[in-house]
Amino acid sequence: MKSLGRNFILFIFLTTTLFAGVSAKLSPEMVTMGEKSNSDELLVHKQDANLGQNFILNYEVSKNELYVGESVKLTLTLKQRKDVSVVDNKFIPSDFKGFWKKSESKPVRESDGAYVSTKVEYILTPQREGNLTISPAELRVASRINSGGWNPTFMPQIQWKSYFSNEINLDVKPLPNNAKLIGDFTIDATVDKTTVNANEAVNVVVKVKGNGNLEDIESFKPNMDDVNVFDEKIELQNDSLTQKLVFVGDHDFTIPPFTLTYFDTQTKQLKRIQTEPIQVTVKGSTNKPQQTLTIKKDETPIDTDQKIKEVKQEGFNPVYIFFALVIGIFIGISIMILKEKQFNKTETKKFSIKDEKLLLIKLLPYKESDEEIRKIVEILEKNIYTNQKEKIDKKVLKELVKRYNIT
Repeated sequence: MKSLGRNFILFIFLTTTLFAGVSAKLSPEMVTMGEKSNSDELLVHKQDANLGQNFILNYEVSKNELYVGESVKLTLTLKQRKDVSVVDNKFIPSDFKGFWKKSESKPVRESDGAYVSTKVEYILTPQREGNLTISPAELRVASRINSGGWNPTFMPQIQWKSYFSNEINLDVKPLPNNAKLIGDFTIDATVDKTTVNANEAVNVVVKVKGNGNLEDIESFKPNMDDVNVFDEKIELQNDSLTQKLVFVGDHDFTIPPFTLTYFDTQTKQLKRIQTEPIQVTVKGSTNKPQQTLTIKKDETPIDTDQKIKEVKQEGFNPVYIFFALVIGIFIGISIMILKEKQFNKTETKKFSIKDEKLLLIKLLPYKESDEEIRKIVEILEKNIYTNQKEKIDKKVLKELVKRYNIT
């Protein structure tokens, strides 16, 4: 028992001595700022470029004062010392709360003295007015460390360090005069044809280019009383917006100008731009200028009783009345038969799936809600506008026409 007690005391002494030796070799920074275990340590560093850190993160913005919806460029620069190696790293970007992130560039690396520099550019748009803050980005880096002493676990130690970028504060002002758009834009409208047959589709493409909050632009679909108008979903790509519209009418019509009102950041004033109106001529159109019937007034007073007496005295021949009635019935029946034939022809045309242009017009309203129709519409557009001849599954098409009762 005495021998066992002496061995236990000796074990306690050796363990205490080894622990003290390992602790003595830790740097003051690691002791005060990290939580140590046998496998890893966590250190947190606040950004200070003057301390010669192994990693430096820095934010820069193109402007600190801007309007709601106005784009700002944010540049993140990460510098890493060339002589520093890492085991693992985790980058935690800012959440950009209160901003739309419109784009993010690919990282660009370059040598910068003792550092390797990596830059990423963001295009942000503030969603509301007031003082908005871009929170710091964080980089967590894991590297191996040498304990400098005996490690009872025989496992390499890993140390994690966190580096933070600076914080950005922006002063965001409301747009004047209740404007919704801000930037610098151009607008253009192109039409595939201006002379068509009755109920033939006229395709118009509206394009807006420029710098600004393009995502806030609404559909250009106009309200027209006697013309059917179909609008497709707006497409955004970088600094360009595109929307396709289809106009269908049975008489001559005018496509009104497409307008855009925005706040110009250069002139600090509201600006309105628009396209030219487009005149469309429909072959065989029944459009005729309305004629106003003008009745010339006779200033001479009329004796009403005398006129009635004259009509009664003149009278009507019953034979003439009979023939007039027969002729009127004959003409009425002929007109009804003619209209029925024309109606049947029109109905036949509506149900013809061979007329790709008419079929496209009929399917467009269902494009967004039905995936099968969307695929058929894409094939029809390619066949019509790019002269491709891709076949459509007629069985599927007939089922869709029947399902939606397309006439």
